[in-house]
Amino acid sequence: MRSERHDKKIAISHLEKARDLYAKFDANRDLLKSLPEEQQKNWHNERIECIFDLASTVSRWGIYENNYAYWHRFWAERDDFMADTAGEEDFDEYYSDWQWRRKRPIGLRLDNNGKPIFATAPKKYGSGLQDDQKLLFLLAEARELDTTDTKRYTGLSWYRQAMLSRARLGMDRLNQ
Repeated sequence: MRSERHDKKIAISHLEKARDLYAKFDANRDLLKSLPEEQQKNWHNERIECIFDLASTVSRWGIYENNYAYWHRFWAERDDFMADTAGEEDFDEYYSDWQWRRKRPIGLRLDNNGKPIFATAPKKYGSGLQDDQKLLFLLAEARELDTTDTKRYTGLSWYRQAMLSRARLGMDRLNQ
C-alpha cells in the first residue's frame, strides 16, 4: 500500500500550522520577546522559508512531478476535472502498458472552446484550495513578505514559479 497522498495531507497540515504561527509574530510583535535573541533576528526570513517549504510540499506527488511514473503508474494523483475534460479513457488509474505508451499525454487544461485554462491566485489562502491555487498564493505571499536588501526571496519565488510551470506545462512533459 502506498501512502504518498495521505502523508502529503498530514505534512501540509503541519506546515500550514507553522505558517499561521509565524504570521502571529507579525500581528503581535510582543510575542517575539519570548524567543531567544538569535531567533528574534531571523524569524521573518524563517517565516518565508516555511512558506517555501509548504509550497514545495504542495507541489509533490502530483502534476508537478517531472517523473515518468506519473503518466502510467496506478498511484498517480487523480484529477477529476482533467479526467472529465480529457476523457476517462485517457486517464486510467491503474498500471497498463497502453497507459505508459499512449501518444497523447494530458497537459494543459482547455475549456469547451479549446482555450487554455490557467490557474489564478486566490485572494485568500485556505486548506481547501487546489494545489495550483495554493502554490500561486504562497509564492506571491513570499514575494510580499521579502524585506531583504537584495530581494532574495522575491527572486527565488519567481524562479520556483517558473520551474513549476515548466514542469507542468513545458516540453519536457511531452518528451516523457
